[in-house]
Amino acid sequence: MNEREKYPLDKFFNKKPFRAAYNEELWRNSELSFLAYYKKLFRKYMRMLEQSWPIPLPGDTTDGSQFNEVLSHSKKNARTVGKGIIKALTHCLEGRRHEGFAAFSECLPEIGSFEPMIDKSYNEHRYFRIRLTDNVAEIGTVSDMFHIPFSKRHNIREYRYSILGYPCLYLASSLYTCWEEMGRPPFHTVVLSRFQPTDSFNRTKILFLSIAPRQYKEEIARRARVAEHTGKHIEIESLKTFFEFWPLQLACSIPTKYPKGVFHEEYIIPQFLMEWIRCYRKVNGVCYRTTKVPQMDWEQMHPYLLYNYAFPARQIASDHCSELSRDFLLTPPIPFELSLTCDRQELKHGDFSGFFNPASPIPFTLPTGISTPSYQKTGFGNAEYRSACDTAIALGERTDEIGRWMPHTMAVVAEK
Repeated sequence: MNEREKYPLDKFFNKKPFRAAYNEELWRNSELSFLAYYKKLFRKYMRMLEQSWPIPLPGDTTDGSQFNEVLSHSKKNARTVGKGIIKALTHCLEGRRHEGFAAFSECLPEIGSFEPMIDKSYNEHRYFRIRLTDNVAEIGTVSDMFHIPFSKRHNIREYRYSILGYPCLYLASSLYTCWEEMGRPPFHTVVLSRFQPTDSFNRTKILFLSIAPRQYKEEIARRARVAEHTGKHIEIESLKTFFEFWPLQLACSIPTKYPKGVFHEEYIIPQFLMEWIRCYRKVNGVCYRTTKVPQMDWEQMHPYLLYNYAFPARQIASDHCSELSRDFLLTPPIPFELSLTCDRQELKHGDFSGFFNPASPIPFTLPTGISTPSYQKTGFGNAEYRSACDTAIALGERTDEIGRWMPHTMAVVAEK
């Protein structure tokens, strides 16, 4: 019996309620409104949880009993979350946003139910941010790379996890994801910084809505192999959380149908979630998978390349949130193309904390189908590696008299 027959998870995770996440084409081809589209997916999802799925896991006394027990345990919370989201969307689209947020808050279980999804980041020191500009010389200090200052909040647009006028610090786990999120801009218009967490960031709690269905399917199969080898049962509690909160993750993971529009229905629930996070201070931010890239297997794209992070500003006493300012140091901004040409000192073995070691190739495939066995050898990976050699500084700290960045291993070029 082959692996697919022993653990037939493909059929289950290939159903539409899972495929719809991060799937721009499926949503664009739908003639439904977003509310109707989500209702349809939610109803299909609940039917999936009601059905009997013959997916045996080690320790089953009957075929699939454990897997169906997982789904059975997840049904109640999943139904509560999904119905609350539908109610919240309905209120908001009728112009009653306050009632919508109340309905959303009420549908979420107690914070203890979130615990399996709340943790520190996997990426340690691998956080990146880019800015776009017609003149890269205009972005010269680290403050230019932080969230938009409160004094310029009139420039803050609506984003997936933030509302008009309220700043949020968006970071990504890779420069590739930054580039995709910004619409694949020309590299000569891109300026980058690496964000390095400080000791105070160790207290940060992040809500993870970043596990794609394919990734979870492969994790279940991996645990099943381990359990079979050791003769132990798979712990059901550690599996059911994903299914309980999939209605929430789905509502936050559908790409925008009209990217150039002013109002995005797809942003309603993510924004409510961020508002809930700001109110409930035991959670500091959210990690979510980019919607700009389709779901891919591990063999095509390492999932940790595709994470975004959103941290809402909390303290408004100055131009930049004092809490976030304490949480990160960042490298002074450098144009992407210039970063690839600067000579830096080579990293020593052991200096790869939070970075992908070039000696362990990570597969990388663009959505267009172009692939390479090593992300580290792409321009993105190369720039990330080189950024590890640059010294991260605190917000407001200056690297020279005029606050412009000059790499410590780069020849100083006189400015015109």
